[in-house]
Amino acid sequence: MVKDDSTIVFSLEEPLNIFPKLVAMPATGIVPTPTGDMFDQSPIGSGPWRFVEWSHDDYIILARNPDYWGQVPLADSMRIRIIPEPLTQAAEYERGGLTVVEIPFGETRRWEARRQAELKRRPTIRDLYIAINTSRGPLSDARVRQALNLAIDVPTLLNSVMAGRGLQAHGVIPPGIAGYDSARAPYPYDPDSARKLLAAAGHATGLTLKFWRSQRPEYARIAQTVQQSLAAVGVQVEIIQRDASSARAAVRKGEADLFLTDWYADYPDPENFTYPLFNSKNAGTGGNYAFLKDPVIDSLTVLIRTTVDEDEKARVARETDARLFALAPWIFLWHPVDLWALNPRFEGWGIPAIFNGQRWQDAHVIGAGTRP
Repeated sequence: MVKDDSTIVFSLEEPLNIFPKLVAMPATGIVPTPTGDMFDQSPIGSGPWRFVEWSHDDYIILARNPDYWGQVPLADSMRIRIIPEPLTQAAEYERGGLTVVEIPFGETRRWEARRQAELKRRPTIRDLYIAINTSRGPLSDARVRQALNLAIDVPTLLNSVMAGRGLQAHGVIPPGIAGYDSARAPYPYDPDSARKLLAAAGHATGLTLKFWRSQRPEYARIAQTVQQSLAAVGVQVEIIQRDASSARAAVRKGEADLFLTDWYADYPDPENFTYPLFNSKNAGTGGNYAFLKDPVIDSLTVLIRTTVDEDEKARVARETDARLFALAPWIFLWHPVDLWALNPRFEGWGIPAIFNGQRWQDAHVIGAGTRP
C-alpha cells in the first residue's frame, strides 16, 4: 500500500524476519512503471550511477548520477569490461587495461610472488561443498555420509588446489554470520575411521557413486583428488562433467549421488544458509541438493526465519548448524577467500561482503576525473 509520496507499507501473510534484507537486494530496485519494451537494453533506475552505453560482450559505461539521493560517486564515470575468461581478465590487468580484477585460484601463488603489494583479501560469505544425495541408497545412512567426510584430507586439498585460499568448513554457516560456531572442530582426516563406519553400515566391500561437477577449472582438480581419496577407503567414484546448467538440471532431478558446487550469500543471514539449502520443501529445485528431509531441521529452519528475537535466532541457527554437521548431508570443504588486485593509484574500494553489495561511490583513481 502506498501511504504517501515516500512511504510504501507492506503487509506480510506470515512472519518473515529477513524481509528487510530481501528488499535491500538489487532485484527490488525502484524502476519506472511501465518499464517499456527496451528497458533491459537502456535501463533507468534510482541508484548512484546512470546508464550510458552497453556494447554487448565488450563493456558497459556508467556515469555519476548527480541527482542521487545518497552519496554521489567520487568518479565521473565507470567502465565495466566484459571478459568471460578469468585468465584473460588477469592478463588484461597486467597489461594495464583494468584497474581492479579478481585473481583466478590457479594464479594465486604467482600473483603473491610478483604483486603482493597490490593484493587485497577477504573471506567470503560462501560455502564450497559436495552435496550428498541423502535419498539415494546407501547415502541415506548418516554413517556413510560421515565416512565420506572423514575420507577427505581437506586442509591438504585446500592448500594444493586452492593455494590456501579458504577457511576449512565445520558446518554450513560461514564466519561472520549469526549462528557460526568457532569452537566446533571440522571432520578430521581419518581414513581408518571412515572404513569402520562404512563397514558398520554394511558396506565393508565398498560403494560405487556418481560424482557430478560443472566445467569450472578448479573443480576438475578438486573432483580428481576427492575421487582418489574415496577410492582409498573403498568408495569408487565416477566423475561426470557437464556444463553448469546441465549439471544443475540432473542434480535437481535427483540423478546425482554427489555434486560439487558452491553457495553465495544473497543476504548476510543464517536463514540464507539453512532454509533454502536444507528445508524439505526445497528438495531438488529449491536448492536442497542433498534432498535432506529431516523434521527437526524443517522446524528449526522455519524458526530461524520467523523469530523476531535476534539472540534466539542466533541460538537456533547454531543448533541447526550442529545438527546438520552431524547429519552430514554435505562433504564440508571450505569457505573461499576472495583475492583481488588493485592498481596502486586506485582508492576507495573494498571487496564487498555480499557479491551484490558493491556500490562504488568512493572508488576513484588518484589524479583522474574519469573512470576508476
